[in-house]
Amino acid sequence: YATGSSNPWTAAFRAIGPAFFYFFVAGIATVMLGPLLPALSARWHIQDEQAGTLFTVVFVGELCGAWFATRNLRFSVLAGSCITAAGCVLLAWADFGAAHIALFCVGLGLGAGLTAGNVIVGTAATSFRTRLLALLNVAWGAGAIICSLLVRACGPGRVPLFFLILAGCLLLAALFAIEIPPAAPRMAS
Repeated sequence: YATGSSNPWTAAFRAIGPAFFYFFVAGIATVMLGPLLPALSARWHIQDEQAGTLFTVVFVGELCGAWFATRNLRFSVLAGSCITAAGCVLLAWADFGAAHIALFCVGLGLGAGLTAGNVIVGTAATSFRTRLLALLNVAWGAGAIICSLLVRACGPGRVPLFFLILAGCLLLAALFAIEIPPAAPRMAS
């Protein structure tokens, strides 16, 4: 992998940087059902036991996505981001039944992208793997924290706006993922 930078650290961080941005956005998508549940329950006129099926569908989607993450890690992050974005766009206008399909897509994309992102960052520098993965988790956690703020900023009556903003961020993450090399370069140990 050739870059214009003579510093191997800069080149490696530039290579794995998109994974950090993806994890930030994926943190928002992973926890969105929690802060959105009151608004979605009111929108779809559902009870708590019905709402529980939404979490199950996301989990099953994540499991399948992790199972089908390919050896082409960049493709898995890129496709995962796009599949999650498509699910979010569908959620903007979905009724309760269609929401299950949309949330399965969200989970499928998250499972593929998060699995691949962990491998990309974890193999970038074996001597600094723990630090890099800890920072990756911080990026995911920051997104998870921002989620509630974004839901609140959009307001309970504008749930579709939240989903469209998130879909736009996921598509941006997909564009950044194009910059991940097919095999992320290893940093000098």
